[in-house]
Amino acid sequence: MKALLVIILCLLLLPGLCCAGELSALDIANRNARFFADGVGVDADTGIPFDTIFVDKTTRAIKQDRYVNTTEIGEYLSILVLCERGIITIPNMSPQQALRRINSLLNCLWDAPNWKGLFYWPYNISADGALVPGEGGKVVPAVDNGNLSFALAGVAGAYLNDKSFSKSVICEKVELLLARQIPGWQALFDPKRQLLRAGWNPVNNADLGYYIDRKANESRLSVIWAIIATKDSSAPVPLAAMENMPLFTGEYTLANGKKLTAELTWDGTIFQALLPAIYINESKYISDYSLISNFVAAQADFANRHGLPALLSASSTIDDGYASFGLKELSESYVKFGNAAPPDDCGTPHASALAYLVNPKLSLQLLNDLYRKYPQIETPYGWYDAINAKGETGSKLLSLDQGMLVLALSGNDTANWVENYLNSKQLLPTLQAIYKSYRPQ
Repeated sequence: MKALLVIILCLLLLPGLCCAGELSALDIANRNARFFADGVGVDADTGIPFDTIFVDKTTRAIKQDRYVNTTEIGEYLSILVLCERGIITIPNMSPQQALRRINSLLNCLWDAPNWKGLFYWPYNISADGALVPGEGGKVVPAVDNGNLSFALAGVAGAYLNDKSFSKSVICEKVELLLARQIPGWQALFDPKRQLLRAGWNPVNNADLGYYIDRKANESRLSVIWAIIATKDSSAPVPLAAMENMPLFTGEYTLANGKKLTAELTWDGTIFQALLPAIYINESKYISDYSLISNFVAAQADFANRHGLPALLSASSTIDDGYASFGLKELSESYVKFGNAAPPDDCGTPHASALAYLVNPKLSLQLLNDLYRKYPQIETPYGWYDAINAKGETGSKLLSLDQGMLVLALSGNDTANWVENYLNSKQLLPTLQAIYKSYRPQ
């Protein structure tokens, strides 16, 4: 009897299994990594992730959309590295299988149709495992290519010091993919505007007509990568591409009357502020990180005051649409240009998870409160993407958002591997120089 009591006491003291039933960050990450099981959010035949799955609320039957973008492929690669390292668990995926899947995805990317080394948006997933540009998909977006490039750097950075043949081959393939992209990044830079174009339409042989011209946007990763990737080339993208992007701030008044100054993202959504933190430990490089931490605090205050179960970000809706949910006081579109206020009546788990990169305690409190109060958020394949104050959900799970959720809750591992890669190329001084201009106008 005494031994039994000791065992029970030990179990109660295990991390993530406390008597209050609190879930740890990795508990929640692993629950949502179930999305990336073969046959669920990943095509069992090709090993390529699906953009979206629908999970019936009653039968739990799955319907999958057979297309993907390269941001999602990059996130999946990053999660596979976490799986191979034993940090994240994907159902029926051993570390050895994860390594083989990384290798096969790199082969798939190498064979995919591209423009000057950069990838199209979106790709359909063919039955034989090829990526085929979708109808109307002859568009080359800077943002998705930047996200993928950083993910690839993280893969290489994880294995640089490993002398095994399989991992050295992976590093070589990453290097070839990144080197092939250099002409594309050079072509996207506009020397007259001294900004990076948002993308290219090869069919019309013309750019998309707008630029990446705001720092407080997830697209900043593409500008940062363009500068890094071309640094030693014949036509380097200059630091001006980042320096010429303004950063605006606004004020938010908390329930207690205290005013916070935070950066303005275009829609007041959290992923525009924090997706880059998955790949770069920005708190090390941004001189006034309160502009971002205050953004998270303001969102948490708003959610608490309005009974929202999760923070605000672009996500699906409870009727399976899609919207950019945001905080109007921190929306550049609303504050500076007087456009319509962003919708703010629906939260998303991935937004609360991204907050972990800034305030782990707050993030876990939000996610545990969500799970306790609204257990219907969970499916056998991860948490539904959208939930409102009444606890109503849609039926969608998005690869993009599941990827952000899992990667954010794994902490700084991916960002550390990216830093390892950049350090091996002696590029950390360049990264520091890039971030010197990350300050308000």
